[in-house]
Amino acid sequence: LEWTKLQNLVIVKSNLISITFHVDSSIDELHIDISSIGEITDISQITLYRPDNSLYPLTTNLNKTKHLYMWKILQPHVGQWRLTTSQLLQEFDHNVQIQGKSSIVCSSSLQKEMEANPDSNGYTELTTEPLINSSLLILTTCENVNFTYANISLINSSGQTIESYLPLQSDHIEILTKIRVPQQPFRIQTILQLANGIKIQRSEKQLISPTMFTIELINQPYMLSVGETIQMNYTINTSLSEQVRVRLQISDTLNLMGSDGIEKNLTFTKEISQMNLFTLPKDFQEKSINDMVIFALSTYNNKTNKVSYENDDIVPVYFELNSASIPKTINYFIFFLLSTFFYQIHL
Repeated sequence: LEWTKLQNLVIVKSNLISITFHVDSSIDELHIDISSIGEITDISQITLYRPDNSLYPLTTNLNKTKHLYMWKILQPHVGQWRLTTSQLLQEFDHNVQIQGKSSIVCSSSLQKEMEANPDSNGYTELTTEPLINSSLLILTTCENVNFTYANISLINSSGQTIESYLPLQSDHIEILTKIRVPQQPFRIQTILQLANGIKIQRSEKQLISPTMFTIELINQPYMLSVGETIQMNYTINTSLSEQVRVRLQISDTLNLMGSDGIEKNLTFTKEISQMNLFTLPKDFQEKSINDMVIFALSTYNNKTNKVSYENDDIVPVYFELNSASIPKTINYFIFFLLSTFFYQIHL
């Protein structure tokens, strides 16, 4: 029995939906969910067309509510389908999610290029919001498929294509694509084509929201002993071309930087690099083996006299309270677990 998993084909939110999507031969079940805060009183206003352009009847709703309709189609026809909700009341947005139960599993993530390092592959996963207009990579991995062609697209929340890209490099497992980050939120969509012409469509669930400001901590991980001082080097970037003024607030959960933390007003164009010191006092008596340092960026609007939050980064600092009894390998193991945990929270 071949292992299968629900894979996202389409995720759309709009008051007027007309979309096409590809169903491949590995999909033995097609799941279609349509929801709205407004009532959907007449499902005949939702039309679904098979690849041969014949109308598929949407009748029985698996959910007994007029706000959520769910259908399951067994052994769907292979090819391009079309769904439209143009006849529905357009006062409210409709959420459409289409999934296929398939053994072909794909996943995509944003990556940033790294400086040349013989021990790395040249890129690493981006764990913060991407900067508008910056150049990034998308790493796509697909299992159980041999394809002859690949196309990676950035799709907005309404299902419209923002930009499509051909891969920078690819093999039968990984696809690497270079993109420019758009100004609007987007999802990553993958279209693969097999030798027989069949197309495989997969879409990431996460809607990625680009930002005008980013802050990147450079020399991680941070580890220090009692009485030691370390440098925290960071770079702030903006997508704006004109000179900007930002407020940077730095604080930590143990208040080792003071109860009010550190505040900086910075003026720069495009990019600025800064440094702050962090000291673990000689009289440190707490049992904590780590601290969390928060770097928060905000801007001031002269017209509205309001401060607007822009972005932040949270980094762990690890204490070697007894370097003789706590091997560095344990500290790095703690770093891996905690950084994974806090990355999930930040998302």
